Amino acid sequence: MKGLRMNRVDSEIQKSLAKAISNFDDVEISSALISIMKVETFADLSLSKIYVSVFGNDEKKNRVVAKLTHFVSKNAMNI
Repeated sequence: MKGLRMNRVDSEIQKSLAKAISNFDDVEISSALISIMKVETFADLSLSKIYVSVFGNDEKKNRVVAKLTHFVSKNAMNI
């Protein structure tokens, strides 16, 4: 079971990502309905799993998730 500290870390990552996504310059991302469902951070803080939900058809979902993955991997330390 996760402790209070890890739940807070997950929550802060979720909030930071939501803010970064809302300020994203890509029209496809900014026009998509994206929800960050859950964040799970490893105990050593080395990695987080981010679960997102994207409203739209499968093609749009795949494009949006690919762009988000690229964005997060390039900007992880700045989010």
